[in-house]
Amino acid sequence: MFRIVAATRLDRAGFLAESLLGRSMERVVVPDAVELAFTYENTIGLPDIYNAALAGADDAHVMILVHDDVWIDDWFLLERVR
Repeated sequence: MFRIVAATRLDRAGFLAESLLGRSMERVVVPDAVELAFTYENTIGLPDIYNAALAGADDAHVMILVHDDVWIDDWFLLERVR
């Protein structure tokens, strides 16, 4: 199971409509293979978000920690990361 972890200052709707990551998610998200762990309206540091995600992961998770200003344009992202 892949888990994509990101944080944004935007609310959910704003993230999906305005951020590069939010807009590109429909290109790479595979149902039943990717869990999205997004923190919306974030006011804390990214290291805290990322460390909490890592602490809550188990050996079955492949973690992808990414900023909300990244455009992902790779249909084979999961295979390449794996």
